Amino acid sequence: MTPKFDFTSGPLDAQIAIVGEAWGSDEAVAQKPFVGLSGMELTRLLADAGIDRDKCFLSNLVPRRPDGNEMVRCFSPGAGDFRRLNPLPATRESILDLYEQLRRVRPQVIVAAGNYPLWALTSEARVGKHPDLPEYLAPTGIGDFRGSMLYCNVEGLEATPVLPIFHPAAILRSWDLRTVTVNVLRVRIAMALKNDWRPQLPPNLVFNPKFEFALDMLEMWIDKASSTGDPLPISCDIETRRRLITCVGFCDGNVAMTIPFVKKSTGPSGFDSHWTAPQELRITRAMTRLLTHHNIGLIGQNFLYDATYFYRTYGVSPSFWHDTMMAQHLMFPGTPKDLGYLSSLYCRYHR
Repeated sequence: MTPKFDFTSGPLDAQIAIVGEAWGSDEAVAQKPFVGLSGMELTRLLADAGIDRDKCFLSNLVPRRPDGNEMVRCFSPGAGDFRRLNPLPATRESILDLYEQLRRVRPQVIVAAGNYPLWALTSEARVGKHPDLPEYLAPTGIGDFRGSMLYCNVEGLEATPVLPIFHPAAILRSWDLRTVTVNVLRVRIAMALKNDWRPQLPPNLVFNPKFEFALDMLEMWIDKASSTGDPLPISCDIETRRRLITCVGFCDGNVAMTIPFVKKSTGPSGFDSHWTAPQELRITRAMTRLLTHHNIGLIGQNFLYDATYFYRTYGVSPSFWHDTMMAQHLMFPGTPKDLGYLSSLYCRYHR
């Protein structure tokens, strides 16, 4: 299949490809992507991020203006066999042609602007009822996945990094989305062009440790804190259900370990203890020693919640050091403070 480039712009050997959803009124006149108000905003976003728009390849999922300017009108009601949606024949053809364009261009990174490009290029988008037209299904998830370092899951493009961002039209409607969009474009595009899209060494995640391993890790952190002059930073987080601590996670920057305390059962509570009574006693003793150690700097997110559970469950007051949620609120009042948002801003690798 020979790709059609009639309704695209930019060089065909571009390192950066930007995919939008469909045309607005200005694009319909020019028959080119991103030439209206949202296109001007895209140019400003790229410039603020240090990216030259003229060096980017630009295309749309659907190179036409949908009925009522509603992208969902490019689909038929109900579920379908194309990535869980039911595109109209012309829409399906346009999306397949976009895939051929990207295979021809072979960019080093694809910027997916909006929910529909996120859906068309990755497996991450959620599909649910359209809020205004419940007979239609529509993709969602850009608010969660914007700034994430993903990979394309289209045949022939599997190794290509995909960076989801808010569509410039959404930014024009909600200006608070702009700063984080410029930030991820500036940081993530540069990383993609350096082939730095995943850590060379994956993080060491231990989510269901054996008893001996869990106990040894807790004792190792305690011994390390006792033998060093500076506070040992340890991040900590709990999960709860039915007023019980179900698991506790710790991370020293090298190893992240989640210690489970319950497992599902068919009993009245739905839970049983994960450990034998002697095992849980030894783990709890080591954990409370770590939580209260004078030379361990605990880092948490809204840690007052965790500390309340630790006090009520184990009778200890953790030796607390830093709260990421409180720090974000103090530095940038009024901005989101959830962990996903903070990770996208401050973590080198974010998904």
